[in-house]
Amino acid sequence: MTEEKILISIQGGVKLEGLLRKPQGDGTFPAIIMVSGFGMDLHEDKNSNDVVSKRLVDAGFLTVQFNFSVVGSERELALPDRAKELEAVLRWVKQDKRIIGDRIGIHATSFGAPTTLSMHIAGVTSFIFVSGVYWLTRFRKQFQGRGATIYYDKDTDLPRSGGRKTIVGPEFWPSIDAFDPLVIAQKLTAPVLVVHGDQDDKIDTADVKKFYDAVVSKQKKLRIFKNGDHGITDVPRAMREELLKDVVEWFHKTL
Repeated sequence: MTEEKILISIQGGVKLEGLLRKPQGDGTFPAIIMVSGFGMDLHEDKNSNDVVSKRLVDAGFLTVQFNFSVVGSERELALPDRAKELEAVLRWVKQDKRIIGDRIGIHATSFGAPTTLSMHIAGVTSFIFVSGVYWLTRFRKQFQGRGATIYYDKDTDLPRSGGRKTIVGPEFWPSIDAFDPLVIAQKLTAPVLVVHGDQDDKIDTADVKKFYDAVVSKQKKLRIFKNGDHGITDVPRAMREELLKDVVEWFHKTL
């Protein structure tokens, strides 16, 4: 395995920090883009992206992790802006000579799922959504339940675990109100694996099933982990290993 830091240019001269891992050798490889959730950096919660990445590289895939442009600022982008940055990452991946351009998958966690679903998905061969947030109006209610006051004309401070906060601008709320998972599911014709834990305290299992049922792909799978949490991270090792195995097997089958 080799690992290198990369910079991915996007509009306005901005460069996104990234991390590329690949198997040893000079060959070309199928690639997986890792899309992190709300307020997360390229490593995701508890470095879960790194764990998935290394397992995929061991299985013969190249992986790309990246930071959105606001990482480190306590801010989060509106959904369309996140999607545009992800599209820029996809363009970068497709032109890299180490990558097989028609064998590119996306592994998206939590808010990374609606981010992915908001982009132009042409050119993505296979998807995995882990603990995806599909009904974003409920996402807002969760923060209100933690005591946040939502402002529609100025910045809003959203409370996070461990005393942290994430700041969103007034443009954030119209962007999530406009997101309709059932409409987008009708456009998903590439293979889709949907992963959920039935003890997820952020996402209702019924919502996940509703989204999955609406996906039109002829190659789709719903994997619900009994007693699994958000992200399938704070779980017994055997369950985590089962998820990692599912991820590798899915991309082997669909890429």
